Amino acid sequence: MQNIARMYKNQSSERFFGTARIVKSGEEQGLVVVALTGFQIRKKITARLATELNQELALGDEVLVVEDNQENFFVIGVLSQKRLSGAPIRVSTAEGTYALKNSHEDGETLGVYSKNNELLFDYNSNTKKARIFSKAENVVFEAPKGNIEFNAAGKIHFRGHQVELSGRSGIDVSVGQLFEKARAGLTIKPGKIDVSSQEIKISARRAGLFIEEVRNNIKAVFSRIGSARLIVEKLETTASSIIEKTENAYRTIENLNQVKSGRMRMLIHNTFHLKSKTTVIKAEDDVKVKGEKIHLG
Repeated sequence: MQNIARMYKNQSSERFFGTARIVKSGEEQGLVVVALTGFQIRKKITARLATELNQELALGDEVLVVEDNQENFFVIGVLSQKRLSGAPIRVSTAEGTYALKNSHEDGETLGVYSKNNELLFDYNSNTKKARIFSKAENVVFEAPKGNIEFNAAGKIHFRGHQVELSGRSGIDVSVGQLFEKARAGLTIKPGKIDVSSQEIKISARRAGLFIEEVRNNIKAVFSRIGSARLIVEKLETTASSIIEKTENAYRTIENLNQVKSGRMRMLIHNTFHLKSKTTVIKAEDDVKVKGEKIHLG
């Protein structure tokens, strides 16, 4: 058997140990992409953080990298954080929540993220708009010893499937300054509702009103009603003057119809027809019947 020995060129056992520059970070936890200094064959490689760092790595940071015998690269320290223009700035907590600042041509954005990379808070310096996000089933604002205020120069919107307002002692809703004439206000207290306004308008296709007692002090009323039906057990009306105008009036009274008046005057253009089973006309003084013809019997 012929034995042939082959000569192989000895491969270099030199492992990298030196500086590198961060070119990508944050895609996978614990891994970054770095550009090695003076190592042209493997210029860009993925390295693992060998230890927990006090600061977050970002694009442009200079780090110290070492290679093991299995050609794995590890970041073992931070030399300088010379961030490139537009590189995001990241600050993390020990729990994993982090804040990320990004610079753009149209401004800067600041976002706060959970450890699962869920956006919690976002602010845009260009639009001046801040947003709060939560995937929790319920979100609660609590101030057990103080107040909660929402102040805005523009509108405040509350949107939801159902919006509820409740207060232990009362709810106040007002529009306008405190002492101006056009101010409108609504105050709700236990067992009492106060509404004050120069003008009140209510529009509804159907309305239901159930009141045990009503006291009205109204200076003037103008009503335009298509059809109305009033059912009452007892109706009392006290007025200085009553003026009624109608085309036809029909009244049905089962028992007594009594009119007590200082004077009574009836002006009828055409026919006055009176029909009854029994008629009694009684006067303390004179009774006058005047007509062109008078028929009796």
